[in-house]
Amino acid sequence: MGIKTKMGCQGSRNNNVDKRLGNLRNMVNRKIKLLLLGAGESGKTTFAKQVRLVNLANDFTDEMKSTFLPIIQNNVLVSVICLIEACEEWGYEIQGEAVDAKDNIMAIDSIEMFNEGVPDTFQHDVEVLWDNESIQQAYERRSELQFIDAVGTYFIPKRLEKICDNQRVPSINDIMYARSKTTGISELSFTVNNKEFLLVDVGGQRTERKKWIHCFDEVNGILFMIGISEYDQYLYEDDSVNRMHEADKLFRDIITSPFFEDTGVILFLNKYDLFQDKIKKVDMNICYEDYQGGCNEDAAKNFLQNHYKQLASETKRELFQHFTCATDVDTIQALWKDIQKMLVLDALGNIGIV
Repeated sequence: MGIKTKMGCQGSRNNNVDKRLGNLRNMVNRKIKLLLLGAGESGKTTFAKQVRLVNLANDFTDEMKSTFLPIIQNNVLVSVICLIEACEEWGYEIQGEAVDAKDNIMAIDSIEMFNEGVPDTFQHDVEVLWDNESIQQAYERRSELQFIDAVGTYFIPKRLEKICDNQRVPSINDIMYARSKTTGISELSFTVNNKEFLLVDVGGQRTERKKWIHCFDEVNGILFMIGISEYDQYLYEDDSVNRMHEADKLFRDIITSPFFEDTGVILFLNKYDLFQDKIKKVDMNICYEDYQGGCNEDAAKNFLQNHYKQLASETKRELFQHFTCATDVDTIQALWKDIQKMLVLDALGNIGIV
């Protein structure tokens, strides 16, 4: 009788082991689904383009790259118009040669330009306006505007002649800096080391978030992006709400959601290059009253890391954090290291080992 009991216990243990191994095999064999989340303007779509470049480089044909030229040209147009209108609102008078340049820019039909390319005078007009004192005064106050960062840091100072050539194929960097609003749900499938991945990117604006719940099933990992240079900027949808306050609320909602109770999270503190420039001049205390580090980059970085670690600690989960610039390929390489570690912990948890 005792022998039968012992054998029965042994059989039960074997069954449990078999079940756990079966769970592990299912975990290993299924497609890894990663959800890319964040508020609008956080850099999600740029990051998704980087993932595509690293894993599906053959997608970037000249034909595909050419589709970004009108997007880039429109980025420059709407940003310059934004500065012109700010000058009018704030009383910064545009004088001299810049008056004709302003009139030319304001007369452009954006739909016609999107189909036919920029007019012959576009490059000259943008250069004249960019050198104008009033326009530069408005640019200094760009955090008060919905201004596309890359236009002032990259496209106008470094690439204007190239992007004004209607026959030119944009470079990979041009494509990474191009800004287009994500609407709906975008899925990217790719394989790494014989393992299938599905990256799901959804629009970050408030009007797009109601679609998020449709993506919540069987998620293996969340990649959450926050534009940390935006601590003195406000939402496109609501100019009374600070962008990082919105991002913090959204981050807390995601990590406390019952949908993601057992899901690993990687947090990308994005736009680090812009943050480095801004923190030298703008105290982060404007966003976080408890920040007392002044215009010191290291103090600000430590504060942000501790801030999000504290938010995550409410859920007793491990949080992987990276300071990133979404246009940097190194970001993707760092991602895979954390994904692998996160998936191992997830697998062990699912078979009851941790």
